[in-house]
Amino acid sequence: MSNPYYDPQLLEDWRQRMARLRVLSDMPAPWDVDPDVERWKRGLGHGLDEEDVLNSHMLDWQVWLRSLTAEQRSEYQIRHPEPQGWGLYRLTFSRPTFSEVPEDKGPEVYWDSLEMHYATVFRVA
Repeated sequence: MSNPYYDPQLLEDWRQRMARLRVLSDMPAPWDVDPDVERWKRGLGHGLDEEDVLNSHMLDWQVWLRSLTAEQRSEYQIRHPEPQGWGLYRLTFSRPTFSEVPEDKGPEVYWDSLEMHYATVFRVA
């Protein structure tokens, strides 16, 4: 039986993205990239060109942020305090990630599990 989500290029794109994110020790918060919260709200999931860059950064940031340990997350939030009206820390951590991708076992387990999850989704079953 074939996988309807089979897309070898998408899987390779995700692998490259994860490899890039995995080695980052810090990453700009979305409000550090563009402080206009309304523009972020308008652009998420829509738009071309510059808004696609915002979409990509938001996705990368949320994936990367989940890789941090609880202590690293606290330190990150101190270094990158969230402006009034954003709510992205709450949003990011209020939704559980895929059960196959544990966030409490350390960064290496997180990244390895995430890669296996994407490989399962985008490969032939």
